[in-house]
Parts: sequence; C-alpha cells; structure tokens
Amino acid sequence: QLMDLAGVKSMVLMARYYRDAKSAGNGSDEQALEFARRFPGRFIPFVAGQRGDLGGRNRRVWEGPTQTGYNFLQQAERKSQSGGYLGLGEFILKHYAYTNFGAQGGNDVDLPVNSYLMHRIAEVAVKYSLPVLIHLEAEPDKVTAMAQLLETKRGAKFIWAHNCGRSSAQQIREFLTRYANLTCDLGGMTAT
Repeated sequence: QLMDLAGVKSMVLMARYYRDAKSAGNGSDEQALEFARRFPGRFIPFVAGQRGDLGGRNRRVWEGPTQTGYNFLQQAERKSQSGGYLGLGEFILKHYAYTNFGAQGGNDVDLPVNSYLMHRIAEVAVKYSLPVLIHLEAEPDKVTAMAQLLETKRGAKFIWAHNCGRSSAQQIREFLTRYANLTCDLGGMTAT
C-alpha cells in the first residue's frame, strides 16, 4: 500500500545479513524471494551482498581465495541457478558511515573494487545473466579501479549505486558512454 501511495511500481529487495537487528537489521535472500512470489511484479529479489563476513574491514576475503569467499560464491551460484533471483548485491566497497546527525561515524568501509572476489562474483553474474550492484564512493582511486573492473569484465552488467557513487554529471556521462555494461541507479543517499 505504501508503494502504491508513493507511486512505486516495483523495487529491488536485498537482504542485509548482519549479526543482530541493532547493527542494521536482518533478513534473508529467501525472504526477498518469498515477497517476490507473493506479490508478482512488485519485488525484484537479489542475492544479498551486505554480509558481515564480506564487509567491514575484511579485505582479505576480497583480495584472494578464502573459505569465506568460496562459501559465498557457492551460495550465490546455487541461488542464481534457481532462476528466482534477478541480481547480485549490493556489495558495499567504499562507504562512509554516518551518525544520526549527518556527521561521519567510525564504521567506514574501504574494500578493493577490481579484486579477486569481485571478478569471481562477475563470473557468476555473467553465467546467469544477472547484474551486480556495487556501492562505491566516486573517489579518484576508486573511479580508476571501477574503470579497470568495467574494462576487464565487459561481459558483466554492473549497477553503480547512488548516481555512480555521487559522481558529477560529466563523469557519469563519460562512464555511461564508455561502458555499455554499466548502469547508474538514481537512488539518492543523504547523510541525514
């Protein structure tokens, strides 16, 4: 009903796998899939990328083969193969945490973009024709790494969250012109 009131026809659902409700909530991929089945055409379920074991300060899982990365890839492969999920993500690679009053908090995320694990995720996405949603602030070094990823994985479709990491209009135009495998979402993000 709230979607109807707001004029929203459909929306992507991505679970957030964190330890407890206080640290950002909890849900599951299966819950997102169930909503999509209960309300056909309203919800677009993604295999969630917001997971405590993949995020935060856990750079090692992104930089090379690890059991955690392998476990996630196996799960993503199995769920993607089911045909019920329509994307992978959101993978938070560069993010500034905010307090309730808009000031920066202390739980910033800074993970590699053009990384071992992202390449493996992109391979799963290509295999099942799914987009990969990435949250990445458009800082110069991150923009360079994103360009390298887009260039290296041209067969994968990427969605760069929040207006391509809150990029300038010129930078967004340049990226969209250069990379046919990139979409920038229009989901706004504010600090307050």
